[in-house]
Amino acid sequence: RHDGSHKIEHPPPRAGALAGARRARHRGERALRETRRGVVQRAQQARRARHRGERASRETRRGGVQRSQQAKSPASARQHVPLASGALCCPSVTGLASDRRRARVVAQVAGTGPVPLLSVLNSSSKWLVITWQLAALALRRDLVSPFVVIGMVAASFFCSTLKSAIGHARPSGARADPGMPSSHALVSAFASTAWALELGSGAALGLGAVAASVGALRVVCGDHTWEQVAVGLGAGVACALVWMSAGVSTGLFALDSASRVYSIARAGLNGVCAVGILIFAVRKADKFRIREAR
Repeated sequence: RHDGSHKIEHPPPRAGALAGARRARHRGERALRETRRGVVQRAQQARRARHRGERASRETRRGGVQRSQQAKSPASARQHVPLASGALCCPSVTGLASDRRRARVVAQVAGTGPVPLLSVLNSSSKWLVITWQLAALALRRDLVSPFVVIGMVAASFFCSTLKSAIGHARPSGARADPGMPSSHALVSAFASTAWALELGSGAALGLGAVAASVGALRVVCGDHTWEQVAVGLGAGVACALVWMSAGVSTGLFALDSASRVYSIARAGLNGVCAVGILIFAVRKADKFRIREAR
């Protein structure tokens, strides 16, 4: 329609047109959200598929390592544990991650393996000894406690060096790493001897029984031979005697607890002890991760 100024006047938009535009905009936004959701879902599916592929690759590598170990020692790897009369092997045995665990479960089902309680004590023996040392470190607040813990960490690293140098194999069915000497027996004997020297002859018998029990558990549960445990116990006693003699000869244990030198020595020993415990924990975590990867 034209008026006198020759300007074109457009008619006002209708309500239906506005509603249609709004619906079209909503449809576009919904389609955009669906597209984004589909992209996220496809990315998640791709990530899950990649994880499945990596897990399958690890399982394949683990199976290859196990087959190569069986090829190197066919007599020990193909040894079968006879099942008792009427005993049934549970299906979950075939799904275990390692031949060692499979052999233990089959032996326990057959009644020829170690008692489950002994297996639990064996697996937790080192951590029980460490907890005992940390409790002494927290309660005594002296120079002997951190000095003994530092010696235990040093003895553990010394034992690993001996294992690599000697290269003596563990019993059939145990881990593939060397076992001479037993680190559990060495560290337990070190702690027991060190505290027996500190507490006196009254505690020596009980502490010696603790170290002997840890060594016996390692043999009964099939992780070490008697020779490996005996060498570990002897090396632990010798290391403790040398270590505690060094503390006595330097006059460390004779310091006056009220002196400033005592406070400085205690702070230094506690710092070294904390660093040693951290290094020991990291090393154990790395060994556990490598063992699970195999």
